[in-house]
Amino acid sequence: MSALIHIGYHKTGTTWLQERFFGRDPIFRVIATHPAIDAAIVRPNSLDFDPAKALSDLGAGSNAAKASTGIPVMSSEILSGNPFTGARESHVIAHRLRAMFPDARVLITVRNQMAMLSSFYKQYVRFGGRLGHRDFFLAKPEIEYYGFEARHLQYDRLIDLYAGLFPKGNVSVMLYEDFSRGPAAFCQQIADFANGGPAKIQPVDSRPRGVSASAQILPVLRQINRFRAGPLNATPCLSLGWLSYKAYRAVEKLDVQSQARWGRRSDGSLGEFIRERFADSYRSSNAKLAALLKRDLAPLAYPV
Repeated sequence: MSALIHIGYHKTGTTWLQERFFGRDPIFRVIATHPAIDAAIVRPNSLDFDPAKALSDLGAGSNAAKASTGIPVMSSEILSGNPFTGARESHVIAHRLRAMFPDARVLITVRNQMAMLSSFYKQYVRFGGRLGHRDFFLAKPEIEYYGFEARHLQYDRLIDLYAGLFPKGNVSVMLYEDFSRGPAAFCQQIADFANGGPAKIQPVDSRPRGVSASAQILPVLRQINRFRAGPLNATPCLSLGWLSYKAYRAVEKLDVQSQARWGRRSDGSLGEFIRERFADSYRSSNAKLAALLKRDLAPLAYPV
């Protein structure tokens, strides 16, 4: 039975799918967690990587695993690359997956880039980042030290790579916008693709998993990050330990509650900056995506 490999992208409902669908429906059998995927596939140096060892480390190549029921699935957005360093490893990861699972079905989920860029910046702040959005997006990387690169979201490049590596018909591209409008139908489409035909799935828990902070509250959160350590801020100006963490969570919670009561806010100056600076970067790529999917992406806010 061919494995299903869901490579992301980030911010396309990946965590929801992992927790509410792949990990719950008996049609699937999850074969690896994020830490295991990172350790076996993403992290090894290219001089050290061995596909047989990676399969062994994941337990995916054992006789017991092969005899198990359910479609083996591996879902992790880290397989599309790290967006905060330009996803420079995405090409290497693709070839590693091909060496490990040559007959796999590959699911690629994408989202309109304007929303994606906003979500990436919000995630940057949540991870401890202190830069304003202009400095974050326009930073000039130093030699050997890379930062975010908007071209990571030119989806046609990664889609073409996977289409060339895996058998014809084994790569599917699905839109986050379809997921957000109908999670159950979206999951059914995934199951049918993974099964190679109609599949029967259980009822889907379609409740949203969480709400991100509004753009208006980000300046406050960035100031709290001056005193809060995080993955992107290992050395804050003055660490206040649990107190800064509690402060961050309290502000974030109040913001989410406010959005639930009064409605989601627009991204304001953040959204305007993203549209003015980056929309043109994606028109050509989105034209190819629209042709591949045979649909008009303009109503879904993709730059076209």
